[in-house]
Amino acid sequence: VAGVSISDDEREVFFQRLINEVRTAVRAGADVVLSWSALRQEHRERFRLEFPATYFVFLEVDEATATARSVARKAADPSQPGPGIIPG
Repeated sequence: VAGVSISDDEREVFFQRLINEVRTAVRAGADVVLSWSALRQEHRERFRLEFPATYFVFLEVDEATATARSVARKAADPSQPGPGIIPG
């Protein structure tokens, strides 16, 4: 459901799947870019253990810009979450 956080158990299942997918891609010689808004510090640490060459990029945006982008995405695709998911 849009705007509802996933549980820690759900996040762990998803994280393990991401690890497996990235591992498969890396073994095949691919470069990988991953974007996940629910990635926590513990996940970053675990990712670094598995993939030492990992880089993390923190994208910082002010609330007004994030809200405007969310409204535009929702207008273009109603299945997208709206600005209610942006912490105020």
